[in-house]
This record gives sequence, structure tokens and C-alpha cells, in this order.
Amino acid sequence: MTAAALRRPRLSDLRMGDVVEHPARKPLAAAASLAIVAGCLMFWVLASQSGPPDLEVRGADYTDAPAIAAAMGDRLQTSLFSVDLGGVEQALERLPWVADADVWRRFPGTVVARVTEHVVVARWGTDRLISDQAVLFAPPELGPARQLPVLSGPEESAEAVLGSFVLLEPAFMKIGNPLRGLAIDERGSWTATLSDGVLIRLGRKNIQARAQRMVSTVIPALIADWSRVASIDLRYTNGFAVAWREPATQEEDA
Repeated sequence: MTAAALRRPRLSDLRMGDVVEHPARKPLAAAASLAIVAGCLMFWVLASQSGPPDLEVRGADYTDAPAIAAAMGDRLQTSLFSVDLGGVEQALERLPWVADADVWRRFPGTVVARVTEHVVVARWGTDRLISDQAVLFAPPELGPARQLPVLSGPEESAEAVLGSFVLLEPAFMKIGNPLRGLAIDERGSWTATLSDGVLIRLGRKNIQARAQRMVSTVIPALIADWSRVASIDLRYTNGFAVAWREPATQEEDA
């Protein structure tokens, strides 16, 4: 064997794409791989031998700790690596206020859950709420949500009722008499209630145009006697009908 054959290749001898491997690279790579495997194994052993993990929940403003604990049941009575994260997510998403949940492990002993709660727009009927995504849900108690406007109708109409409420509300907000309620019946006829209790019959068609007519024409025409108005029927092409409040009796005045 000649001396030329024994010398290491020089950079000038290499062609594009040639790889020169250092003699010590393979042992070093093997050692690094073993270290990673050993570290992962130790990580797994430590997590497996630890007690049940803690649960850290982020983003729960309306969902209280007792409700979360009840939803978890015995799902966390195991080691960190044995926890069924999908099961924890599903359990959290079954809670009334929770719209979505994302769950992950955090070493050495914590399961972390980030929940997204519903953004409530109004009440639905007597005991439920409706979110900005038209999701109906029943919380254990309504609390401050009792002060929200009330929407109602067949359950399958929730999205349509919410959409109509969003369209109509600005017009009445401008006159300082916002909507207190909006309902659609089985025949598709709409009824609105203002914050002062006046009932507005909008009918089945062109309800947005009728609401605008109510604000721009009807209310100015009745403003002098508005305190006597009980309801207004806008189901007329070129007019409207008014029902007046019953005058107070002498006993009521006393």
C-alpha cells in the first residue's frame, strides 16, 4: 500500500456530495442515543412511580372547582403517564359552561387543562343560556345572566333567533329602549319586547325593515303618549295598530 493511499482526503480531493465521517462520530452518536433512551426511560419510571397527578385548570371563570372535581371522577387516580388525556378533555367539555378543552401533561406530576368557556349573549327560555355560537346550555344557576335579554322559540330555531336579535338590537339601542326579549312561535311569527315592557308584533316577513320603521316612524308618532302604549302591531303594509294600557284604578293610584 502506497503513502498516497494512507493519507486522509483533503478538501480539494472531495467532490460535491461526498461525506467524510470522523472516526469517532459513530461511538459518539451511539452514546448520545443511549443517553436519550436512558433519560426517557428514567423520565417514564419517575412519572410512573409517582402518585396521582395534580390538575391545573386555566380559563375557568364560571366553572367552579367542585364541578370540575365531580367531572373528573377517578380519571386522575393513576400515574401521570397513565392518565387518559382524551377522557379528561371529554369530561371537561361535558360541563355546561365549557365550549372546548385542551389537556396535556407537565412533568413531574401535573395534568394541565386549558378550557374555553361559552360567550353568553342572552337567556334562552326560562332556565338556559345561548352563546354567541348559538349553543344552548343549562348552567347550575343563572346568576347575573338573569339580567340578560330572553330569546325563545323552537330549539332548532336558536341560530335564526340569535341572528335576528343581533340584527334588531342596534336599532333599539339607539333610542335607549333596548330589546328585553325576542321570540318566534311555531308558525314563524316574531314578537319583540322592549325594556319598558312594550310588546312589538313583527309578523313573519321583513322583520328588520319593520323594526326600522318602528324606530324611525312609529315611536316618534307615539312619543307623547308612550307611557300608555301596551303593544304595537306592525303587521300592516301601510300602518300599525296600538293597544293602550288600561288606566290605573283608584285603588292602584292610592
